[in-house]
Amino acid sequence: MNRLDPLSVDEFYAIAKNENKIEIGDFEEYFCKQIEDASNYAIGPYFWFIGDNSTLLITAASKNIGELTPFSHEQWTQGNTLFFVENIHPDDRFYVLSAFKLAVEKIEQLPTER
Repeated sequence: MNRLDPLSVDEFYAIAKNENKIEIGDFEEYFCKQIEDASNYAIGPYFWFIGDNSTLLITAASKNIGELTPFSHEQWTQGNTLFFVENIHPDDRFYVLSAFKLAVEKIEQLPTER
C-alpha cells in the first residue's frame, strides 16, 4: 500500500501553484457534470469548492457550504487556497495536503481535452 507523507503548507503551495493561466472561464459550468455526479458517491451531506491553480483562489463553492462549515459562501469564494488550509485541523493538515498533492498528480496525468 502506498503511504502519504506529511506535506507542509509551503510544499503544498509550491506544488499546487501553476504559472500557466487556466482558460476555463466559468469553473462551475466546466465541472457541472462532476458536481452533479458527486451526490452518487456521498454518504451524507457534503460541500464542494473549486480552486484555480493559476491564481490559487477559490473560484466557486456549493451554495450549502455555509451550512456545513462556519464560513459563508462569500467567505469561501473570496478566499485563497490558504483559507481552506487554515481551516483544516492542525493534526490533520499535513496529511490532507498530502492527499491533495496526490490528487493534483493524478489530475496532471489526465488528458488535457475534455
